[in-house]
Amino acid sequence: MKTSITKTKSSLFLLLVLFTVGAQARLVGKIHKVKGTAFMTHDGRTITLKDGMDVHQSSQIIVPDQAQVTVGDFNERRLHLAGGSSLIFNHHEATLLTGSVWSQATPFSKAFNLSTANMHMQSFKGEFVASYSSDTKKTQLTVISGEVNAASPKKPELRYGILAGHFTTAHEDYDEGYPRTPTQLGFASLESTLKMFPGVEALDTSVATAQKKADIGREIASIGASEASKPAVKHIKSNFVERKVASVDTAQKYYLKKTQRAKSASKFEGARVRVIGLGPLSTRSALHAAPARKMASIVPKPSAPLKNDANLSEFLKSYQYQQGQQHKHSPEVQRLIDDLKGY
Repeated sequence: MKTSITKTKSSLFLLLVLFTVGAQARLVGKIHKVKGTAFMTHDGRTITLKDGMDVHQSSQIIVPDQAQVTVGDFNERRLHLAGGSSLIFNHHEATLLTGSVWSQATPFSKAFNLSTANMHMQSFKGEFVASYSSDTKKTQLTVISGEVNAASPKKPELRYGILAGHFTTAHEDYDEGYPRTPTQLGFASLESTLKMFPGVEALDTSVATAQKKADIGREIASIGASEASKPAVKHIKSNFVERKVASVDTAQKYYLKKTQRAKSASKFEGARVRVIGLGPLSTRSALHAAPARKMASIVPKPSAPLKNDANLSEFLKSYQYQQGQQHKHSPEVQRLIDDLKGY
């Protein structure tokens, strides 16, 4: 009896182990496209993602900045992960840890649940974009087509539908973290949201047309940079003649004229100069230097009479005589002085 009970327990334990291993090894999706370098963590191992790689239950997909990953499940749904995103992928559900994800489903898709720290979303058909910031603790849900049910993780049963062309947000500081009333979506907001997924085209034809007109669906700039044409430098020939600064030109002319004057003056240095009316140079040395000019209000003192010198020229003798005949006062005063001397 004890032996049969022991065998039964062993069988149940073995079945439980096999079930656990099978659950952990269960395939839940495939990697469709990888742009840049991205990683996947599963069973304690981290590997680099490649196109066509299998995604197992509870695998975490890590997409660094300037990269992008597209993963699909087996229920006609694709998830596009923008740069800077991290997602845990499971069967019929996923948890967005940070970043942004664009969910696209065909009419044959089954229900899919996406959760963040403060919002629970359920979608059947259509497209929506969900973003969560681990810094601000804010979740934003943008519905492109179809309908998405939004609720708080505190009370998942209290959910309401977000129609296409609307968005809602949830933040722990507003209304206890419950999703806000849906707001109609403008094209500028939609454009800024879709720009996070370059190269991804909407399934909705009207949105896809708007993407092409706004040139939203371009590839990431860092990808394929080697194929881009190299910038060329174009030289433009100008017909204008360079003008000189007027002040510089004038200064140059002045300097040239000054140099020419200095050269012409240097030609006459050392030449003998003859002054008509004066004696030889040796005679002129006897003359006193001309006194400096003084103020008009100061009467200059009379200079001492020159001594009679036999060597003086006739001009100097005449000059001495005229100096002696000059009066120091006006004629009237001089006549008065002469009259007084006669007494």
